[in-house]
Parts: sequence; C-alpha cells; structure tokens
Amino acid sequence: MNADPATAIEISDHRACEVALFNYTWTLLEKTGRAPEESDEMVRAAYASRWHWGVAGEAIEKDGDRAWLAENLSEL
Repeated sequence: MNADPATAIEISDHRACEVALFNYTWTLLEKTGRAPEESDEMVRAAYASRWHWGVAGEAIEKDGDRAWLAENLSEL
C-alpha cells in the first residue's frame, strides 16, 4: 500500500475531488447568512480543492476562478 496520499489515488479521482470541493466552496461563499462553522468548512474545502488541483498537475494560474480562490483563501 502506498502511504503517499498524493499518489494513492488516480489523477482522475483527484480532479473529481477538486471539482466537487471547488463547487462546494463557491456554494458556501455565495451563501447569505453563512454560519461561522460554514465559513471554517468553506476555507477547509478551498484548501483541499487547491491541494487536489495541484496533485492533478493542473496549472491553476490558467484558470481565473481557481487562481482567485487560491490567492484569496486567507481572506475568506
């Protein structure tokens, strides 16, 4: 068994996780009346999305929404 989480799953699975987490982050970001716990979850989801995106080998700089999210995580 491979202990490295970056290589333990297929690249296509990393991409699928990234997309789901990215979309979930934006759902929470756009939610009015978001609870503090949801804000914390949103930031965790955004960081996880960014990690999966990087593992999948995608160039985040080429995607405007992902680049914005990656640059603004600490302010969310």
